[in-house]
Amino acid sequence: MRVSSSKSIGLTPPAQPIISPKGLEKLTQLTVLRIQNNPDHTYAQIAELQKVLPNCKISHNATK
Repeated sequence: MRVSSSKSIGLTPPAQPIISPKGLEKLTQLTVLRIQNNPDHTYAQIAELQKVLPNCKISHNATK
C-alpha cells in the first residue's frame, strides 16, 4: 500500500491485514483508519497501531 497524504483510509478484505505499524507513523494527517471485517487482527496489534497513530480513530473488529 502506498499512501502519501490522506485523512481517512479503509482497509477491508481482500486487502492485506496490517501486521506491522512500520511506516504508518509518516501518515501524520491520518485521522481515521478502518480495518473492519478482518478478525485476524488482535487487540495487541490495534494497540500498536494506536501508539503509532495517536491522533487517529481506528475502527476494527479484533476478536483476540
